[in-house]
Amino acid sequence: MKVKDVMSKNVVFVNPDDPVSAAFTKINKNNVNQLPVMDGKTYLGMITLKDVAVKDINPSEAKCGHFVAKTPSIRSNDDVEGAISLLLTSGFRAIPVIDDFLVGIISETDVLKIISKNYGNIQLSKIATECEYVSKSDVIGKVKRIMIDKNVSRVPVLDKNNVIGIVGLADMTRLLEGKGPMPVRGRGKEPGTKEKLNLNDSEVGNFMHKPFISKGDVLLKNVIDSLAKNGEVILIENGVSIVTPKDVLELA
Repeated sequence: MKVKDVMSKNVVFVNPDDPVSAAFTKINKNNVNQLPVMDGKTYLGMITLKDVAVKDINPSEAKCGHFVAKTPSIRSNDDVEGAISLLLTSGFRAIPVIDDFLVGIISETDVLKIISKNYGNIQLSKIATECEYVSKSDVIGKVKRIMIDKNVSRVPVLDKNNVIGIVGLADMTRLLEGKGPMPVRGRGKEPGTKEKLNLNDSEVGNFMHKPFISKGDVLLKNVIDSLAKNGEVILIENGVSIVTPKDVLELA
């Protein structure tokens, strides 16, 4: 199968002078994790949530061009196996398809169902990996440290050994844009006022989203649609573990 058979052809992109907030809007609207940065018809690289969501920036002022990451590319007539290899080795969740100019994007999600046709009967527990987690009373600063130190994009949230949520990079964008509830403490400098906490001191419970949880003996083919939609499946047997698209790609 060729890359052109599975790639996304309607490419959403940003310009280098666009504010990062514009990238956040397009990323969240299209349920992706990165966008091409284009200077006219010239592909400059990708802006990824991974590179900006954990930074203390003002997304309305910071420009996309300051966060361009160079990526490998592939051609539309190349085999899908080559794209899978690039997705695994590059660290990116999507790769540009360039035939003299940008003609598409091929992502982890684009190839998931292809792989599941051959490995759909494998149990989730066979490909899951243990993961770091936090409690609902922990703060975003701890989540950021885990994401940076462990090079991960999502962190489950536990309450009394039950997974009640997950904080991903898209959730972090809401924090940067001030769209979640901001915590306060004590009195501020003026009588009758309270002081806003640093963004990193926000409790994770304010920004987590509902996780997709499964049992370990469930077959991959039965959750492949949910994995593509949510970006992960959480297992809670014998500790907390996770299945991501990368775990599926490694089967190929």
